[in-house]
Amino acid sequence: MATTEPTHPPHPFCRAVPAAGRHASCQVTPAMHDDLALLKRAGMTLTEALRLGVELVAQAHRQAWDHGDVPDGERVEVIDVRYRMADGRPSPVPVPRPALPTVTVP
Repeated sequence: MATTEPTHPPHPFCRAVPAAGRHASCQVTPAMHDDLALLKRAGMTLTEALRLGVELVAQAHRQAWDHGDVPDGERVEVIDVRYRMADGRPSPVPVPRPALPTVTVP
């Protein structure tokens, strides 16, 4: 019998999504600090960086669920990001690399 239980227990964040207009907080890890410093070089504020990050990951989830590629409610692994180049064109679509052949040693 199929179960409707999520594969992961709900994170405490899921129980209390902040209302619009309220503040959210999280612990800044060393990697996140470095990422935020990089985005500051591009002229982004902390608020802009966090909002954009949440928006992009949410968009990936929304599309994967809407298209039925990932079951609704399951986490989506983001594996690619495209960007607009300086001349205005979108970045190239990554070309999948063929798997390496399996080599067996006698």
